[in-house]
Amino acid sequence: MQNERARSSQSTFDAINASCRFVHSIDELDRASWERCYAGCVEGYDYYRAIEKAGIDGFSFGWFAVEQGCTVVAAAPVFFTKYDLATTAQGTVAAVLSALRHWIPGGLRLRLSCLGSPETETCDFGFDQDFSAEQCNSLLEVMLNAWSEHAAKHGISLLGIKDISQVDYDRYGGILLRHRYTPVASLPTAYVAVDFDSTEEYLSRLSHATRKDMRRKLRRRNEVRVEFADRLDDVLVELMEMYSETRARSDWQFETLSGDYFENLKAGLGDAALVVLYYSGRQLIGANLLLVNEDTLLDKFFVMRSDPGRDLNLYFISWFTNIDLCLQRGLRFYLSGQAAYEAKLRLGCKLQRNWLFFRHSNIAVNWFLRLAAPLLAVEPPLERKDADRPTAR
Repeated sequence: MQNERARSSQSTFDAINASCRFVHSIDELDRASWERCYAGCVEGYDYYRAIEKAGIDGFSFGWFAVEQGCTVVAAAPVFFTKYDLATTAQGTVAAVLSALRHWIPGGLRLRLSCLGSPETETCDFGFDQDFSAEQCNSLLEVMLNAWSEHAAKHGISLLGIKDISQVDYDRYGGILLRHRYTPVASLPTAYVAVDFDSTEEYLSRLSHATRKDMRRKLRRRNEVRVEFADRLDDVLVELMEMYSETRARSDWQFETLSGDYFENLKAGLGDAALVVLYYSGRQLIGANLLLVNEDTLLDKFFVMRSDPGRDLNLYFISWFTNIDLCLQRGLRFYLSGQAAYEAKLRLGCKLQRNWLFFRHSNIAVNWFLRLAAPLLAVEPPLERKDADRPTAR
């Protein structure tokens, strides 16, 4: 049965005369073709390029590209690292895994080849817009085979896919399950559908208690000066101090970003990357890195100095600054990322579930990981179900 599926997908693939290859950098891919595969993606070509050039410690990057001649017709990013099994664990499970580290040095860190990126909201499979759904499925099948072969060739046993959106799970989940990948619930993406015409209308949709609380918090707004940075040279040291402080308060630790990441991002993306600076008097107390395209504002990083930021309700001031930006630019979605769900649900966010997938080449290890998967899954906050499309594309 498996051989029949492989022959079927390969025959469709051969019919469009394409080949799949691994490349080490997005610079090796034709930009125009890539952008046809990722049309409308707020995390675009220049964003991925900035990630690669940032040199994130402990990570290397690449792409699997399906091509017809010199034209990219399908693509997916990939990164390589040593993965700590406790990364997404919570509570008692996290404590147990932490204790095991003392008894099994290095045993919880596995070499990982993972589709997606540590710095994108979801793993997006890109397909040329002219291809049918059936052809895209066939291209994905062959891409998965090429990826598996590449990992085996380089002695990598653990394969993962980081944060497939529910939309893509519905499209491609069956293919991934047939390739024996196990799904695990991941952190959901919070978003606001900007279908209102003013801040007042937005506030009117929140609960009475939240409206009252927000109006009280926003009274401090005139005590905060807001600036948009064209470059980061003058504030980079302070920005990195706030990033380190904010990261230390976070429960989720995966990668550590350098100043090069933020500098490359602003320099490489130009107006597609906004850096909003928040001052109290002459002191820089917060910064917000945003990506924007024709219909989406994506909140990548918000950092602040803890004491003055909390005193001035800076998180909420920045939130309403971003809502105002969406209204001014006529954007349809505000994507606010994967954290602080309690506050975001109060502020009218909806949640889109994301999924991790994994497979280990060793049958026994794979069986153990499948057994442990429910303990590593992330339980999303409770909220009403919604059918809007909040992906970063």
